[in-house]
Amino acid sequence: MVEVTAPAGAYRGYNEITWGWCLASSILMACGYVLYIGMYLSGGIVPNPTTWCLWALGGGVEAWTYHRLVQANKTVREVTSLPPFWSNPAGWFWAWIQRDIEPLELASWVCFFFACIVAGIGLTSAALGYLNILSSATAFSRPDDWELMVAISDIVVVLVYAGIRMWKGDNVAAKTATLLMTIDIFLSFLPIWGSTLQDPSAENPLPWIVWTGCYSILGATALFQTGHEKGRRRWLLIYPMTSALFHGAVGVLAFGGA
Repeated sequence: MVEVTAPAGAYRGYNEITWGWCLASSILMACGYVLYIGMYLSGGIVPNPTTWCLWALGGGVEAWTYHRLVQANKTVREVTSLPPFWSNPAGWFWAWIQRDIEPLELASWVCFFFACIVAGIGLTSAALGYLNILSSATAFSRPDDWELMVAISDIVVVLVYAGIRMWKGDNVAAKTATLLMTIDIFLSFLPIWGSTLQDPSAENPLPWIVWTGCYSILGATALFQTGHEKGRRRWLLIYPMTSALFHGAVGVLAFGGA
């Protein structure tokens, strides 16, 4: 193991408290998704197809973007060699997690994983229904025209960011990456805000309250980690703060149908 030293007073990673906050947030995030999927499969809610497909599409980009922002702001790195994958896959996986994944970004990967599950259920059910193989209440309906326009706009933003990333690599400015990521998240929430405002009973506020709390914990952790730092680290606050606000808005709209 090789440790790269940093100037006195520089950020030196996570202590046990912030590790605990990040882990608790990620576990609560996963529990919220399990609760949501259970409600979805039982017919208690009707997820907005456009929003969830955009999250499955853009969630990976958001998670990777936040990953790069976190990694770019580490002043201390521990470089360790990974064990052979085939001899010990589980050991390789956990060694990779510890070496390359920061606790602050775990929740974004959890979101991407479960968004793919929700979108997969809806799209698979819709495809089976279209082929007259199986009709299910979990099938995604056809998006409205305005939702399609939002989806196209969001995909354009994702493609622009991907193009910039391919052009500049990891030299993309934190301001540019955060701005595009925030626009992507905002656009992806527009369809579900609209559908929940129109029919509050389509959503249940409980999972959204859980997720709002999770992102609030992440925001507090990011603030704790970056409070004494200057420069690009302040951009790490934007993702959890905006996510908490946007998820909370869905929960507020859904209270009318609870």
